[in-house]
Amino acid sequence: MKRLLTLGVILISSFSIGSEDECCKQITVGDHLYHYVGWDDTSQSQYNCDSSCVYSTDGNPGKLFCFKKEFVTGEKPQEKSVCHDDYLVEGPVAIQWFYGMNIVHKSVSPGSKVTFQWDSGHNVNDMTESEFTACDVTGKNHAPESGSYTWTAPSQTGNYYFACGVPGHCSEGNMKAKIVVCDDCVKVADDYQQLYSGVAALHTKMVSLLTEVQIGNLSQAVPGLCDPACFIPYYCWDGACVCAGCEDDQNLAPGNLLNYLDSVEEMTNVLSFHQVKGFVDWSGCSPTLESCVSNCLAQVLKALVNCLFFSNKWWQELQEWEECVKIYLGAGSTCLSCICELIKHYFPKYTCHDEPKLISSDCDRDCATFEPLTCVFTFTLEMLTTDADGRRADGRNRTVLAYNGKIPGPPIVICEGDELVLNFKNRITGTMTKTDGSTSTSTLHFHGIGEKSRPWSDGVPFVTQYPVISGEDFIYGFNSVVDGAPPGTYWYHSHVGSQRTNGAYGALIIKDGGTDPKDRFDVDNATNTLVLQEWYESSIKQIPVSILINGHGRIGEEKNKVVDGDDESEVTLNYLKGKGGRFQCAPNADHIPDNYTTNYEEFDVEANKRYRFRVIGAISQNFPLRLSIDEHKFTAIAMDSLNIESVHDLTDLWLAAGERYDIVVQTKAYNRPGLAYKIRVFGYTNQYDKSAGSLCTIAWMKYPGQTIDNNYVTPCNCSGFVELPSPRNTLNPVPNSIEEWNGSPANGNYFIKDLKATDQEPNINFWNRITHYIEFRGDIAFNGLRMTYPAVPFLLQDPANMGSRCTTTTPTGSECQHVLNEPFRPGYMTEIVLINNHNQTAAHPIHKHGGWYWVVGEGKYDDNVTVNLKFIKDQDGISPLPRNFVKPPAKDTIQVPQKGYVIVRTKLDNAGTWIFHCHINFHVTIGMAMVLQIGEFGKPAWEGQDWCTGHLTKNKNDVCPTKPPSPNGGPEDIYWHLGMENEYYYRCVKPGENVTFVWEYGHSVNWLKPENWNDCHWNTTTRQVNGDPIDEKRGNGPYVFSNMTTGYYHMACGVGGGHYHCKHGMKALIHVSPHCHHP
Repeated sequence: MKRLLTLGVILISSFSIGSEDECCKQITVGDHLYHYVGWDDTSQSQYNCDSSCVYSTDGNPGKLFCFKKEFVTGEKPQEKSVCHDDYLVEGPVAIQWFYGMNIVHKSVSPGSKVTFQWDSGHNVNDMTESEFTACDVTGKNHAPESGSYTWTAPSQTGNYYFACGVPGHCSEGNMKAKIVVCDDCVKVADDYQQLYSGVAALHTKMVSLLTEVQIGNLSQAVPGLCDPACFIPYYCWDGACVCAGCEDDQNLAPGNLLNYLDSVEEMTNVLSFHQVKGFVDWSGCSPTLESCVSNCLAQVLKALVNCLFFSNKWWQELQEWEECVKIYLGAGSTCLSCICELIKHYFPKYTCHDEPKLISSDCDRDCATFEPLTCVFTFTLEMLTTDADGRRADGRNRTVLAYNGKIPGPPIVICEGDELVLNFKNRITGTMTKTDGSTSTSTLHFHGIGEKSRPWSDGVPFVTQYPVISGEDFIYGFNSVVDGAPPGTYWYHSHVGSQRTNGAYGALIIKDGGTDPKDRFDVDNATNTLVLQEWYESSIKQIPVSILINGHGRIGEEKNKVVDGDDESEVTLNYLKGKGGRFQCAPNADHIPDNYTTNYEEFDVEANKRYRFRVIGAISQNFPLRLSIDEHKFTAIAMDSLNIESVHDLTDLWLAAGERYDIVVQTKAYNRPGLAYKIRVFGYTNQYDKSAGSLCTIAWMKYPGQTIDNNYVTPCNCSGFVELPSPRNTLNPVPNSIEEWNGSPANGNYFIKDLKATDQEPNINFWNRITHYIEFRGDIAFNGLRMTYPAVPFLLQDPANMGSRCTTTTPTGSECQHVLNEPFRPGYMTEIVLINNHNQTAAHPIHKHGGWYWVVGEGKYDDNVTVNLKFIKDQDGISPLPRNFVKPPAKDTIQVPQKGYVIVRTKLDNAGTWIFHCHINFHVTIGMAMVLQIGEFGKPAWEGQDWCTGHLTKNKNDVCPTKPPSPNGGPEDIYWHLGMENEYYYRCVKPGENVTFVWEYGHSVNWLKPENWNDCHWNTTTRQVNGDPIDEKRGNGPYVFSNMTTGYYHMACGVGGGHYHCKHGMKALIHVSPHCHHP
């Protein structure tokens, strides 16, 4: 069967069965499934069909279809779709009159011409209804005639009957026709068919899903179905075919509609979970949510039938259904967001009033009186330097990655109900050469967004998509209602290598449309958002030197450096592993007093108001940050996008990588003149040795009339930042103190275990009776397994490739594809216990993609207790670990206390492959990750275990030139060319690893002595370290450097007069060391 488009479907009124052709098979066109029902020898000539195959579809059980193809001119024939409805006719009508035909039904307007066509041997007689039904031709013309007969429809509306009077032609040859004459036939028939196609098809589907036992338990009889199906313009009501818009159906439809919908409502309440899934297009891409079907279908249908039944002109009010249902359900109903989805799914012609409208990226507006919009953004990611406004960072010039030239990238601010479309353009050039520890590929991830209908938009390379190579584009997005994105504070960032560490991140705010309790704050402006990030010496030198708030920071006369005498590689590696680094203040050679190119961020407030501030931890490594506001306390109202019961009178707040908190600041009753208040942000470089260094920065909170000190810069030793005034009330402190942990919250420390959600999660006790225990060991891995990734992303594997996946027998220390499989099972949860077995490592912030988990338990032990997987399982088995099921808080990123555990439950209602990882950037890149796979391909369609792959192609393993990342890194590449941006390129590799210099033609690679390399100076007698002469000839690449000995190697290109290539960027410093890391 040729590939057909939806509009290529042609409605036919009847068919005669002939011989079956093997091309006739079930066909899916768009969202519709067409079933082969018969063979019609005349369909090609009568209806210009593509073949003689005749089909029906579930949504229109009374209609028959064929497929039609036409071609338009051009170099290559193209399909052109044609659609016409032969049963709705305003002009001349032709009826093919022949022995063995099917009974003809037509609706025409007064004055229409109806012509019966035949060659010879037939005739046409007017009939009464009773004569027509019985084929009683007594007293009619029995003589065969030649030619045709034309009948003109009278002005009187009603039913008119015709039959052939030749003996046997009516009773045996089906030569009869019923013609309905009606005013506005098209509209009336369309209105009736709109109802029929939705309600009756829905009802038929439900009946087919019920078991005999379930049908027997129904309190009322199931309304009758029509078998065989009714032909258009007839439709089926309670077992009888009724003509649309004709006299015999007046005032019939509303009553029967009530019967049908009462039956639908009762069946909805008795169907099992798997049966409910039969209502939705479970190809995984349907926007109709299972939760809407299972929780709201009965309520919406009940409201709908009341709206229709009590309307005098119900068939004329199709587009008013939504508003009527909203009124009937009431403003407080939890099903309001499902109304449009359900009505549109079951009544396809319906147009929702609140369907998003296409606009530009200006979506920050008053959401209380909004209409949903499609908000379109275009982000271009480039490698730049901090030499322009919008990305100056702390004032030093260094290489960065920036969306649209800004750090952070442009804020995305939309309303609840909006659709977001983000056109992502990767324009990272090849000259980037892994300066940030990644390739020039990239992706974009919306942190915290569930992506329930489009997991392919989650933005994780080799998990949900192939990475976007340089020069290519990708469209990301979500619907804030459909995809699990309630109002709240989110953010976005690259999910490749260390790109977000170097600037590829930004804020994402979804403002509520009137659902948030306004008694918690007075001012909610998205500009009052603080995006916090620690900032590094350079893209290749991971020494933390400053903190940025919304991309703004400063460095004064001193900045951090590794303590004198310490090995920089070893210190940096320990810091990245989460064990902390030792740094000291040293003179900042780039400092020019009172000549700053950057300013601290400013926030304007007014007296005696409550301001909502959103705080985003865009933190890269194990560097928790603390926020406080001079002379102000605040209230926490939300974390990780969802509301919590208010925590009042807070003095400070800690955030780890990936976390977000919404706080409300009560401003003072009056304006104090003088200097604005400081918002202080502070963090330790080593959580276990607080004398080993720290960083700090500020933003200004300014009342009217207050001033800013434009010459202020935070001191390198952070004096005035370390200690806060007492008494203190601290939210989310780093959980590394057993004393603080055991005494909370009475001691003023509020850990996650001390918080409550504002709403009770109804399914928290419905879990699948399986608990997964995951231990973080000293090697920064989950259960000793380090994550690797497949060439074909997990989401696109059909069936799953199990060859490299971890199993229960995979030895500890292995590298494998670590996948935890769970069935798609809405209404249920799975339980995971996260175990942190060490007391001198990070309180790993574990982030789950695809939605939240609910924190039902946390614990921490003394340092003298040996905490590991066996110990926790034994503790949970002897006497179950404490669990709280009363309003447990939801998180998508949770710190797991050292020598402790966290018990989380996560919903199984989001089919797809969702990475589950530590959000410390170094940790995830070296393998501290796994994939939670919910559902799988290959199961029966009614089980709904598959997921949406969108526009991506399954099982293609040749589309990405970049190999999946390895937790141990791999051969390092240097793209060798003139004009490389850095003074030189640095690579640190372990003994035995190679560095490959990549170019096509025109360069060379030489191993120089430091004195020759430093100033690119040599002469004809100069030799390389290995004794070879300097190669000054243009040659072909690549060149592989390999050396087993530890030390530093100075490499340069020898081409060009005056050593031009060396002096113009073609230099590399290679450090061979067992302490090297591969970010």
